[in-house]
Amino acid sequence: MAAQTKTAPSRSHAALRRPIIVTFSGLDGAGKSTQTRLLRERLEHHGIRTEIEWVPVAINPSIGHIKTVGKRILGSLSRGGASSGPASPDTVDLDPGKRLVRRSPAARHVWSTFVTLANVFSHWRSYLRHRGAQVVIFDRYSLDTAVKLHTWYAELGNVAFQSWLIRRLSPPATTGYFLDVPAERALARKVDKWELPTLTTQAEHYRLECERFGVQRLDGQRPVEELAEEIGADVLRRLGRGAAGA
Repeated sequence: MAAQTKTAPSRSHAALRRPIIVTFSGLDGAGKSTQTRLLRERLEHHGIRTEIEWVPVAINPSIGHIKTVGKRILGSLSRGGASSGPASPDTVDLDPGKRLVRRSPAARHVWSTFVTLANVFSHWRSYLRHRGAQVVIFDRYSLDTAVKLHTWYAELGNVAFQSWLIRRLSPPATTGYFLDVPAERALARKVDKWELPTLTTQAEHYRLECERFGVQRLDGQRPVEELAEEIGADVLRRLGRGAAGA
């Protein structure tokens, strides 16, 4: 009787335990989606319920409405500050909100922070809807947000504060993997909206920031199955299933 009394609470606690987070980061074409799928297959083979979330930066439908409202506010501010001078040639074709972001450091800081917090919200929303899972795999996560913020705003100002926010406020990941591939290789694998110089800068920023975000840097050019084996064994070990990963 005593043994049965002890078993019931442990099962209850297991049911309430939050899932762990595993993340994949890297350029488009780095192999994130493939490794995400292979990891899920391996974990479920071992009876581990696993869910996948794809959370692109500032594109997720869950934050689309918030972004629309934010742009309207920026547009209103821009119209209100029309006396600040004529638009420069490189901003004349942009909407009023984007022109304000380019002209005003304060507006740029507010907007980039807004985008960051919206992405934090999206991470939490995606995570919390899988409370019954044991593992939630994110295809793109905080590191990817930081790199995109750098791409969009770094030439106009520093985004260190926004990078800190996304790192500190998103749900903490148990482990993450940055699939490092040359920009040329990523572009050859997948047509991207970014041109090669921008992708090269993004790749370098991933390399500089991955340690700060606690993400393991892996050679994304290694054979797919070999890479999947290493990642799967690592995740199983973190789940206390080290022997099962063999």
